[in-house]
Amino acid sequence: MRGKNRKITLAQVYDINNVRAADLEARKGKAQNYGVRKFDRNKESNLIAISEAIKNGTFKTMQPVFEERYCDKKVRVLSKVHYPYHVAHHALMRVIMPVLEKGYYYESAASIKARGIHYSVKHVRKWIDLHRSQALWWAQVDFKKFYHHINRQKLYDRLCKTFNDEGIRWMLHDIIWALGEHNGIEPSDGTEGVGIGLYPIQPLVNFYTGDMVRDVNSIKGIRLFVYCDNNLILGTSPDSVWEAVNRIRFWADNILRQPIHDNIGVQRLDEVHPVDYCGYLFFREHTLIRKSTKYKFKKRYKKTINDEVKHRQVLASYKGWLEHCNGLTLWQKVTGMKRFSELGIQRGTMLRDGKKFFDVPSVSASFLVDRDIIVKDFAENCDTGNGKGRMYVLVEENGKEMKFCTNNPRLKDTLKQVQELGELPFKATFHVRNTQGGRPDYYFE
Repeated sequence: MRGKNRKITLAQVYDINNVRAADLEARKGKAQNYGVRKFDRNKESNLIAISEAIKNGTFKTMQPVFEERYCDKKVRVLSKVHYPYHVAHHALMRVIMPVLEKGYYYESAASIKARGIHYSVKHVRKWIDLHRSQALWWAQVDFKKFYHHINRQKLYDRLCKTFNDEGIRWMLHDIIWALGEHNGIEPSDGTEGVGIGLYPIQPLVNFYTGDMVRDVNSIKGIRLFVYCDNNLILGTSPDSVWEAVNRIRFWADNILRQPIHDNIGVQRLDEVHPVDYCGYLFFREHTLIRKSTKYKFKKRYKKTINDEVKHRQVLASYKGWLEHCNGLTLWQKVTGMKRFSELGIQRGTMLRDGKKFFDVPSVSASFLVDRDIIVKDFAENCDTGNGKGRMYVLVEENGKEMKFCTNNPRLKDTLKQVQELGELPFKATFHVRNTQGGRPDYYFE
């Protein structure tokens, strides 16, 4: 099979500078792990050994160790390998990732740089808001144990259509078949199942499902959002959503050979049936976090209230969730945060340089001509976009405060005289007359 891309070669992977950069990426967040510290005892020689093993074709990913983790009310089986294998995998992905990124659909997220949970949340919210004037329907399609039932040969063949170099294909084959006669949850015939926990797997699988996503999104009036194995369909009619569901079923049965859950229903998006996706609940007009997340926030807030460090960590963590939805009310209730209006503090009237600041609408002086006003105050030597040394004058008309800016020397001198007499505020009619140069000359009467 001949691949499209012939510029990506194995030599770029085993280049020692690329391996060193891969090591820096692989150790992020785990510099204190025993495996990393052991690797660092002979760091340079270990990096050279990885480079030579890839160059000579002797590199082979170890048989992963399986570890169960309870996450989001599910038991997930992770495939764990020693640190040097992570470095080799990062070295490969540093070379092929720019090519893979070109094949990702715009609405695909997870394990893609700058495309995490909040990327998906932003795009789902945006699509709903763009179709606010229309009735919307939605459905979710979930694959059964998605990564554990991926057909290895189909994944490998799809990647071979993109990468032409035999060395790149060899490394991809090594990673895809790393689990051997096991699919990650049980022994198998070795034809399906890839290792969750191996760094390249999720980016490769996102690329693998990209053709399905593009095909489904070609249906008029719908949008498919993908986060890992979670597929959310939004549409402007129930028929178009069902068509998208059936299209995914066709791909699952005939192309991907993946089992999917049968409990699929199409719901109208309203206050009773919000979209539950990526930890958020999407309504027509607003977005909230899941109830389970809300209860966890309250529980952890109370539990850590006597430990300042952990308490700040909890606040920072949940603030990151709440700032991407309409979560201010929840934040106020849990933390006891008050509104500004409840603090009993008057708004500041001074700027940083000590000058007065009038927090009222600004109008032009000509707007006030021939009107009866109350002149209440003024601020001198103000710098504006039109120049320095201006004066802002605070006035009131029919109970409404406003301000205007002036550089008229006689008007400024008049106001200073009034201030010296202690007669502020005062009533006046604002007039204008033209000078010989044609410039307006404002005055009080």
